[in-house]
Amino acid sequence: MSEGRHEGPGLRVHPPVVYLAALLIGVGVNYLWPMAPVPERWGGIAGIVLIVVGIAIMPPVLVRFRRAGTPFNAHLPTSALITDGPYRFSRNPATWP
Repeated sequence: MSEGRHEGPGLRVHPPVVYLAALLIGVGVNYLWPMAPVPERWGGIAGIVLIVVGIAIMPPVLVRFRRAGTPFNAHLPTSALITDGPYRFSRNPATWP
């Protein structure tokens, strides 16, 4: 690594900040122009299911990162590309089963 040069993805904004900004924009738009594409009860159930699934896949994802020897921190340079497990869908969708 040379002087003054940063090795890594060069992120300007941490990924969770992007999702938080999208959430706040959605809340703001809903406040200004409320609409319900699905009944409120079903939207809440779908939201809970998505949160539970997101939390459930975190341990296997972290294990994959540890086994590959690559950092989970998005600001650090990666040492391996993980293409199995949940990433088989997001890294290269053309190879879906």
